[in-house]
Parts: sequence; structure tokens; C-alpha cells
Amino acid sequence: MPINTIDPKVTCDGESSLAEQLTWELLDNRISESGKRQLEQLLATDEECRRCYVACVDLHQLLSEYFQQTGARKEQPTPEKHPIGATLDGLMRDLMGSQPGSLLEQ
Repeated sequence: MPINTIDPKVTCDGESSLAEQLTWELLDNRISESGKRQLEQLLATDEECRRCYVACVDLHQLLSEYFQQTGARKEQPTPEKHPIGATLDGLMRDLMGSQPGSLLEQ
């Protein structure tokens, strides 16, 4: 029996298990035309199937967002040096600026 980890109140068994399978096929772009019709019929007539469908779509969305974020982090270039300066002088310039009367000019 498939286990729903998004909403523990939703149990995907019986017809809702079939709805879950068809939903994943739909989300993975692998569903057949007859599968689409079958899923539409299940969603139109069975409350538990609708809950299961929503839980699967929610999980799919969460996973998509997670992997988009981790992918974006991996694609960012690594700076060659620390962003605020590699030396104490650089750090002081970054923090205080090169304004007249700053500690760096004394």
C-alpha cells in the first residue's frame, strides 16, 4: 500500500491507490489517454481519490521547489576570495570605507 507522507490522514489504498499511481504517471508525463480518463473518473466520483491526488501534487511541488533551489545553489560560482576582503586591510576598507578620517588613513 502506498504511504502518503504529506498528509497522514490520507490513506491511498483501494481505488485511491490506483488514483495515486495514475497521478504519478500524470505528473511524470507517462500517463496514457485511457489512464487520464480513468483518473478523471476517479477524481470525479471519489473523495479519498481527490485527497490522494492533492497530496501527490503537493509532494511533487515541494520536491520540485527543493531541487530547483539546490540546483541554483550548485550553479552559483564560488568566489575566488572572501567577499569582504582577504586581508585585514581589505576588511577594514570594506567595513569603514575609504572616507577621510577613517582608521586606515591615520
